[in-house]
Amino acid sequence: MAFQKEVSRDLAKGIPGQLASLNPTVYDTNNFPAGKNGVTAGLAVWADYDTGVYDNAGTGKPLGIAMAVMNYAGCFLTERGSMKIEPEKTVTVIKKGDVYVDTTTAAVPGQKVFVNNTDGTFSTGEAGAAVAGSTETDFYVVEGGDPGSLILISAWSNR
Repeated sequence: MAFQKEVSRDLAKGIPGQLASLNPTVYDTNNFPAGKNGVTAGLAVWADYDTGVYDNAGTGKPLGIAMAVMNYAGCFLTERGSMKIEPEKTVTVIKKGDVYVDTTTAAVPGQKVFVNNTDGTFSTGEAGAAVAGSTETDFYVVEGGDPGSLILISAWSNR
């Protein structure tokens, strides 16, 4: 179990995988469970239609982002202090909307969002750029930040 290491007097703006506005949100309707390795909320997910599961790794454009949501009473995530959704537990996938995610690069409003195909993490860059091991998504940066920080991305607007 993770132990809290810092305390802030300010309210957090959100957590990875959390909806960031009341704008419309489009969800994947397959309602597949997490694959054998589980799925981390707040990261990109791909669907394996042959086995009917979601995973944080895949080829090409991801299906969406694993939402940080309690799907049923008594179970949210695998470990306390973790964003891991247990294998075989239902994953809610956001296909379009306004979402908070962590970024591995500096993010500036208007940039495109890229996803690493091996671990589902997010980076940013100019539209059409070639980012090694990553695929460009339909999301844009709305509120930027430093590497390792929480940013707001949207599939509805580029600003």
